[in-house]
Amino acid sequence: MTAHCFAQVVPGRADWDALTPSDRNVPLGSYGKSAVLVIDVQRQCSVRGEGVWADLQPSDSPYFFDKLDSMVTNIAQLLRCARENRVKNEVVYTYVEALTSDCRDASLDYKLSGGPSRPLLVPKGSPRAQILPQIKPEADDILLPKTSCSVFQSTNIDYVLRNLGVKHLLVVGQLTNQCVESCVRDAADLGYLVTVVEDACVALSEEDHITGLKNMAGFARIITTTDVLMELADSPCSADTDRETKTDVVAAPASAQTSVGVLNALPEIECNYKYFLPSKMEFSGDQFGLGQALLHSLRVMDVGMLRYMTCDVGGQIRSKSVVLHDSCTVTDLLKGVPFVSCVNALPSFGDVICGDASAQGSHNLLGDFSTLGILPGPRVEPGTSRKVAYVYGNLFDPLSGRPGLCPRSVLAEQCLRAEKEFGLRIQCGVEIEFMLFEKGAKAPTGMPFKPLGRRCNFADDAAMSEPRLESFVADLLSSLKDQPNGCRPIDVCHAEASWGQYELAVKYCDEPVKMADSVVTIRQTLRRLADKHGLGLCLLPKLSETAVGSGLHSHWSFYEVDSGGRPLSGSANALVSPSGPCGLSAKGGHFMAGVLDHLCALTAVTMPTTNSFRRMVDGYWAGTYRCWGYEDKEAPIRLCGIDTLAVNATGLPNNFEVKCMDATCNPYLAMAAIIACGLDGINKGSPLPTPVRCDLADRAAQYESLPRDLGTAVDRLKSDTVIGGAFGKTIIKNFVAVKKAEIEHFKDMSIDEEVKALADTF
Repeated sequence: MTAHCFAQVVPGRADWDALTPSDRNVPLGSYGKSAVLVIDVQRQCSVRGEGVWADLQPSDSPYFFDKLDSMVTNIAQLLRCARENRVKNEVVYTYVEALTSDCRDASLDYKLSGGPSRPLLVPKGSPRAQILPQIKPEADDILLPKTSCSVFQSTNIDYVLRNLGVKHLLVVGQLTNQCVESCVRDAADLGYLVTVVEDACVALSEEDHITGLKNMAGFARIITTTDVLMELADSPCSADTDRETKTDVVAAPASAQTSVGVLNALPEIECNYKYFLPSKMEFSGDQFGLGQALLHSLRVMDVGMLRYMTCDVGGQIRSKSVVLHDSCTVTDLLKGVPFVSCVNALPSFGDVICGDASAQGSHNLLGDFSTLGILPGPRVEPGTSRKVAYVYGNLFDPLSGRPGLCPRSVLAEQCLRAEKEFGLRIQCGVEIEFMLFEKGAKAPTGMPFKPLGRRCNFADDAAMSEPRLESFVADLLSSLKDQPNGCRPIDVCHAEASWGQYELAVKYCDEPVKMADSVVTIRQTLRRLADKHGLGLCLLPKLSETAVGSGLHSHWSFYEVDSGGRPLSGSANALVSPSGPCGLSAKGGHFMAGVLDHLCALTAVTMPTTNSFRRMVDGYWAGTYRCWGYEDKEAPIRLCGIDTLAVNATGLPNNFEVKCMDATCNPYLAMAAIIACGLDGINKGSPLPTPVRCDLADRAAQYESLPRDLGTAVDRLKSDTVIGGAFGKTIIKNFVAVKKAEIEHFKDMSIDEEVKALADTF
C-alpha cells in the first residue's frame, strides 16, 4: 500500500455517518481539537466590593463566595494540564469589557441590567476587566472581551475557534445559569461538542447552580474536574487507553480522589527529548480525519489484522495486533496498543526483567501510519484471503502524553537535534548481510546448518544462479517493493564471501528513521519468505568459527539546512570538500572524529550480543582496530564512495561507512548513537587523525583494539556520557542491565549452542 492510497478511497455514507459522535460522552482529544473556555472569572464579577459586588453584599450570596475559591483552584488545575499539550488544546478567556471608554458598544441588556451604578458595564481598560491572578492568562492564550451574556453574540469567537480547528469546548466559569448556560446553548447550536465542568463553575446560589446544570444537560456533557484531568492526562486508569492496566483508582470513593497525584504513582522514567515532542493526536492523527480514511482503506483491502510493531532495546521485534472485526472503530486504531514499560528491559533469552526495572507502568504504542504496509507471506487464516497490515509505532508515556522509553523516538530526536543545533540533515544507507540454509539437511563439519547452494566466493555469479535462491530473491525484491512505506528501495543484491551468504544494499536517503524502519522490514520479510520457501534464515553475525561473519554496515553523510529545515546550497554533500584533507570538509572531519573517539563504547550498541564479538577477528573485514581508512576494508570506519563513472566526477568520497555493526542491534539506537557521537565531534571540533596506512599485521602496535567481548564494550558504554545523554537515563540503564544479563546467560555456551539459541530471535 502506498502512502497516497488513502486519497483514492471515497468513503460511503456509512463512513460519513461515523464522523458524528453517537452521544455526548466523547473524551477530550478524541473529537478534534479542544479548547478550555474560561468565562467571566475577573475582578468585575469575583471580587468583594468591586463590579457587580459594589451594589451587592457577600452576605447576599454566601454560596457564591463559599464555592469561589474551589472553582478557581479547579480551573487552575485544568489550565495547567491543558497547556502541557498546546498542540491538542487551546485556552480561551472571555470577560466583560467594552470596546469603548463609555461602553456605548455594550448590549442593550447590559445597559439596562444591574443596580444604580450599572455594574455590568466595564469600560475599556478598566481594572475590573482583569482576570483573577490565580488563573492569569499566558502569552499564547486567546482573550475575547464581550459585552453580552453569551460570548457567541458579541465576539468573533466562532470564527476564531473554527480557524483554530476546535471542535470540542470545555466550559468553566460563572455564572452557571447565566453566561455559562447562554454560551453552552449557543455553542451546541453552532455544532460544537460541549463539556461543562460542574465543580469549575459557580452561581449565586446552589439552586441556581443546579438549575443551570440541569438546563445544560440537553446541550452538553456534565463532568467533574477529576474526570477532565484524567482525560487530559490520558490516564492509564482508562480502559480505553490501556486494556492491560488494572487499578482501583477509578472505583475509589470521591474522598480518595481529591487529587490526580494518584495517577503518578508509577516508576519514574527519564528521557532526553528536546525537539521530538509530538502529542498523541499530532502523532497519530484526528480520528475524524486520517483515521476514518485509514479504517475504510483497510477494509477495502480486506485486511484482517493491523500489527503495531516496535523494536526493543535488545533488538527484538515485538508487536501486538488489532483485529479488524466489524465492530472495530477508528478509536481502536488511533489509540494504539499497550505495552508494559519494562518491555525495554527484557533480554533475548526470555521475558525476565533486568536490573531495577519494574513490572509497573505502561506505555502506549501509537502507529505511525506513514509506514503502513501489507506483510508478505502467510494470511490471517489458512484458506482465506484476509491480509495482515502493519505500522511501526512510537511508545508514548500515557501520563505525559509525550514520547517515552522509545528507541524510535530517540533516533527522531537526534535527527532533529542535528537540524536545529547544527543545521545538518543527516543522510544514511545500510547494507544488510544474511545467510540462508536448507532446513533438515545434514550440516557440514563445523557448521550448525547446511547453507543453501554450493560453496562460493564473494560476488560469485554462480551462487546467485542457484534455482532456489533465484526464486527466493525474486520474491524478496517484489515483496519489499510492495512495502514502500516501510522499506526503502533495494539498490544492489549479491552473493557475499561465505557459503549461503548474501547482501542487500538499501537506497540512500535523508531520513534515518525511515532507514531504521527499512532494516526491521527487511528482517521481517526475510524471515516470512524464508518460511514460505522452506528455507532457514540466520542474521547472526557469526555462524561458525571459520565462516565469514555477517554485518549491517551503515553509510553516512549530511547536507546543510536553514532554520526551517530547507536545504542550502542545493543539498550539496557537506561531508566533503575539494579543499579539505582527504576530500573532507571541516564538519565532515569533526563528525568522523566524533564517531572514532566513541567507537569502543559504540560497539556495545552497534554489536550488542555475545555472538557479535565472535565476528571481531583480524583478517575477516570486521574492522578490529580503532582507526579509519581511505577505502580500507579492514578499517572499522571507511571513507568511501568515490564515483569515477559519473559525468564531471570529482574523485571526492561521498560517505563514510561504519563496519562494526550487525543485524542483532536495535537499528534506531545504533543510528542514534552514531549521530550523537558525530555531533559531539562537531561540537568539540575534534581533530580527525591521519588515515591508517599500515597493513593489518602492523596495526596492533599502533592502534587501540576495539573491544573483543561484550562485557568490555558495555563497560566503555557505561562511562560514555554522550551516548548515555542521547538515550536518556532510563534507556541506558535498562540497556546495560539487559546486556549484563545476556553476558551471564551465554558465557559458557559454545558457538553452536549460541547460534541455535539466538537464530530465531533476530
